[in-house]
Amino acid sequence: MKKLIFLTIALVFATTSFSQKKAKAKKSVKSAITLANATNVIFEMNKKNGRTQLYLLLGSANDTLLIKSVPESLTILPLSCKLKPFISGGTALLNITWTETSSTGDVKTKLENATKINNEIWDTTSRTQAFSNTQIATNIKEIVYLDRLKNASETQEKNRKEGFEFMLQINGDVTLLNKAVTNIMTYNTVDKKYKIKKR
Repeated sequence: MKKLIFLTIALVFATTSFSQKKAKAKKSVKSAITLANATNVIFEMNKKNGRTQLYLLLGSANDTLLIKSVPESLTILPLSCKLKPFISGGTALLNITWTETSSTGDVKTKLENATKINNEIWDTTSRTQAFSNTQIATNIKEIVYLDRLKNASETQEKNRKEGFEFMLQINGDVTLLNKAVTNIMTYNTVDKKYKIKKR
């Protein structure tokens, strides 16, 4: 009878111990966030070793290509992420597009909301970056006092643009433009880089 009681207690203890170990295993969740995907390519973000990383998974989860890495203290929330495979000069390339937003200042005095549009072109076969462009559009709202004693005020709003607007053409060329300049760039297969097209 004592042996039966002992076996029952041992069995209950083993079952409880096994259940607890199983519950712990379920808690480990994949920390990566999928941002966009295309055929055999996934654009992901994760946090690792105190850094936020944007990277591509090529073909399988074991083959990664790092796109951007910043300290975890800098907040990155990529929005409107897109992957566009295309061919230029007979080379298969990949255009990665994502947007980042940030706010600086104070609502009571001056607030700046910036939108960064990032475009990068990669040759994933040779693992080389062929092109990179960032355009920043900033909306600025500022409280301006109309008298010396600060009794009356008005909110003034203005927009500022920095960098070039990016356009990928059907033939794989890149057009960069702002108010003053328009540049057309073409992929150089020898250097594996985009260069300004000679006219």
